[in-house]
Amino acid sequence: MQGSSPADAGDLLGLHQLFPPPVVAVPVNDPAALSAEQIDIIADRVLQKLSARVVETVAWDVVPDIAVKILREELKRTTHEG
Repeated sequence: MQGSSPADAGDLLGLHQLFPPPVVAVPVNDPAALSAEQIDIIADRVLQKLSARVVETVAWDVVPDIAVKILREELKRTTHEG
């Protein structure tokens, strides 16, 4: 690479090579940009995946507490009846 050293570009530490600027995958005015239908399909898939994770997280947080309450109430009921 002749004439393209970091110093030539004003980048003495070579940071532009280590941290290049982000590349935009699909320009806004590009005719090949995603259609509204494609965006909706992607959004639906993301929601489905996130929904499953949210339900799982809530279940792990809530179900044990509910189970403990039910077991305690049932234990109290059975010990007071007998």
